[in-house]
Amino acid sequence: MDSPYSDILLKHHRSPVNAGDPMQMPVQKSARNRSCGDSVTLGIEYDESNQRIKSIVHHAEGCMLCRASASILCLVVQNRNLDEIQELRSYVDEVCSIGNPDKSPQLPTFLSVEHSHHLESLLEVRKYPTRYKCVKLAWSAITTF
Repeated sequence: MDSPYSDILLKHHRSPVNAGDPMQMPVQKSARNRSCGDSVTLGIEYDESNQRIKSIVHHAEGCMLCRASASILCLVVQNRNLDEIQELRSYVDEVCSIGNPDKSPQLPTFLSVEHSHHLESLLEVRKYPTRYKCVKLAWSAITTF
């Protein structure tokens, strides 16, 4: 049976980037979707100025989209400052908006081509509006201050 999801999302689900024990990191941030049981905990180490992510790991439980999104988050936020993380979060929010599904949001210009492809794979969720919360969960956790 073919999957409705891209190879990129399936790869992140099967072999997540920076999956690990968040409790071993100096800062933990969590989010949970009580209606379905999805949960994400991020472990973050900031640089000396507390303005840039030096290292990040995640522990995600739940559906494939929740786990894949947490993995993509860990890939694209590494070495990013807080303003860039907010811009990435805004992109994900726009991907998961109810607006025109044919209109693609503008990718942040600071991303590499590879990272852009990974983040763009989240556009597939537009086929499944009921799954927006799954994609946004990790992004909600990282932007809680």
